[in-house]
Amino acid sequence: MSGNVMKLAAVMIAAVGVLAGGCESEKKADTKAAPAVMNANCPFSNHPVSPDATATYHGKTVGFCCKDCADKWGKMTDAERDAALAKMPK
Repeated sequence: MSGNVMKLAAVMIAAVGVLAGGCESEKKADTKAAPAVMNANCPFSNHPVSPDATATYHGKTVGFCCKDCADKWGKMTDAERDAALAKMPK
C-alpha cells in the first residue's frame, strides 16, 4: 500500500509543478515578446505606443499608438520620418 501512496504522491508533485510552471512550449512562447521599440510615445499623437503598431526604420523599431499612425508613417519619405523622430522627446 505504501508503494501506491508514494506513486500517487510523485504524480501529484509532478502535476503541481506543471500547473505552477506551465509547459515548456508556453514558456518559449512567452519569451517571444514584441520587439523593443525605440520610443515610448507615438511620434504623431504622443500617446503610449501599442505593441500591435510598429515599423522598422534604419534597423530600429518605431512604435505608434495605432495602425492609422503606422500607416501614416509608411507613406512618409525618409526626410519626413527623420524630422518626426527629431521632434520626439528623448
